[in-house]
Amino acid sequence: MRCSTNHRRWGYTLVELVASMAVMSILMVALGSAMILATQAIPENGSPLHATVEASLVADDIAGDLYCALSFTERSAKAVEFTVPDRDADSLPETIRYEWSGTPGDPLTRRYNGGTAVNVTEDVRELQLSYDLKTTSTTEPPTDKESAETILASYDSSVDQEDFQIQQKDWIGQYFQPSLPPDATSWKVTRVKFMAMEEGLPNDVTWVQLRPADANNKPTSTVLEQAPMDESTLTNEYLWQEFSFGSVSGLAPSQPLCLVLEHSGTGEPSAYISFDNGAGSGRLTTGNAGDTWNYENFTSMHYYVYGTVTTTGEPTVVELKYLTVVRISIRLGEDPSSRVETGVQVLNIPEVPAL
Repeated sequence: MRCSTNHRRWGYTLVELVASMAVMSILMVALGSAMILATQAIPENGSPLHATVEASLVADDIAGDLYCALSFTERSAKAVEFTVPDRDADSLPETIRYEWSGTPGDPLTRRYNGGTAVNVTEDVRELQLSYDLKTTSTTEPPTDKESAETILASYDSSVDQEDFQIQQKDWIGQYFQPSLPPDATSWKVTRVKFMAMEEGLPNDVTWVQLRPADANNKPTSTVLEQAPMDESTLTNEYLWQEFSFGSVSGLAPSQPLCLVLEHSGTGEPSAYISFDNGAGSGRLTTGNAGDTWNYENFTSMHYYVYGTVTTTGEPTVVELKYLTVVRISIRLGEDPSSRVETGVQVLNIPEVPAL
């Protein structure tokens, strides 16, 4: 009987093992070199490269907040304060403030919603914030302007001074129409004064009235406003009596008025009123309690009427400024080459006041 035996070989030959070890050695050397190069590429603390990287990260954080800015409350070279959309679900915008003191070496701080300022980075040597603005102009329509109180009409001379006695049916008045500027839209009376003194027993009242004037320069029956003059407040010599008015306003520029001194209705005379019988114009008198009036061209009460005049202003050209870009220049450390400059487009382009 013939017997035969089969032998199968397992493993590497010496040549293969030597070759693989050589390849492994090359790979290990290459990997070690790469790790050394990577380690050397990491910037050391305090180096210009480290300062540049740190400044870039800070500028990027500032730009990220500024991108969503809704409004600005401060925008200077060393500080910026602005609002951003709600971040804490309270439906209110958040306020962010970045600030550097301007002293080299001081930190840059960030304040959130008025809280405690937190250092963003240390050893800031430069920080310069600048702002690009877009300007547009708009023309606003004219708005009425009310003047300061001024004398609207008056007469205060004495060519032939005489007395008028106010009695139950005998009243006196004064027609007046102020001379207004061409652009006047309305006028109003604030106060009047005239010369008066007591007549007899101080126990009567005179009504000081403002009334519209008709086409004949005489008072109508409409009383716009009135105030009482008690005879007990008068003296036995002529003094200026002053009365304020608050509701005689919005008068058309062409509207004249009459100052009327009306007796209260009792039987006794209520006052003497001074007038000039030889000069002036516009004195009014009645002897039948206002049923009919006389207008006199060459006599006048002694009087002053004060008030204000409303005029039309000029159209106003308003410049509106919108912030479009915030530019950031920051340097950390002493090396000028570590300065980082960038800019951020502000998404909402908010309107800002002119500085």
